[in-house]
Amino acid sequence: MFNPKRLKVLNRAIDLVGEVVRLTDKFPARESYELGRQMRRATESIGSNISEGCSRGIKEYIYFLKVAIGSANELEAQIEMVGKLRYFKNGEEGELKNEVIEIRRMLFGVIKFLEKKGK
Repeated sequence: MFNPKRLKVLNRAIDLVGEVVRLTDKFPARESYELGRQMRRATESIGSNISEGCSRGIKEYIYFLKVAIGSANELEAQIEMVGKLRYFKNGEEGELKNEVIEIRRMLFGVIKFLEKKGK
């Protein structure tokens, strides 16, 4: 129904996966497996849900976008946890968190657009 490759938010979500993988690979071994893997799954879920929703009707698409927002919220909380553990270098936590916030903002924008289109 919708072309996912045209969505800037999907491209940013995909780029975010690479950044999270790069950063979590630097975690201590135990955290790389536990919290790092959890962060990678949450990040992967954002883009996956955006893309999967594109093949659905508007109501279902909105549902998948809301699931992607939930994953973004989960990732943001995990970033804060990792920040408290001091696994990030200077500025990495803030940059990553800002990107998650921007992606979430964009997702809300797509939902708003779809809700208007569906009326």
